[in-house]
Amino acid sequence: MKDIIHDLPNKAEINILIDQTVSIVGDKWSLHLIGVLAFGKSPIRFNELLRVLKPISSRTLSIKLAKLVEHGIIAKKIENASPPYTTYSLTQKGRDLIGALNAMAEWYQKWYGRLPSVPQITDTLQSK
Repeated sequence: MKDIIHDLPNKAEINILIDQTVSIVGDKWSLHLIGVLAFGKSPIRFNELLRVLKPISSRTLSIKLAKLVEHGIIAKKIENASPPYTTYSLTQKGRDLIGALNAMAEWYQKWYGRLPSVPQITDTLQSK
């Protein structure tokens, strides 16, 4: 991956790119949602996401999913079954964020270590 900081004519432009990225995925639930889809079971149904991301409300989850679908980060697929159901998975644009999530996790582990008392979302998903 190229170093975008060095490709910008004005180094201050990096702050604009960071700000735009944070406005799309920088809130608590969006990052957790992307993490569940990246490192856990995918595709996944709405109620499974609701259970895994507890204590998120169904309204908040709906809003976050709609925003990430709108930005092309998450794909929404309505399954033609009886009864029909909807599943969610990462698009290529969403999968491109996995490197950033890994970098964030590595940074945290380097400077703070892993807190064993904090349940990991992927542990919850993989135990089902």
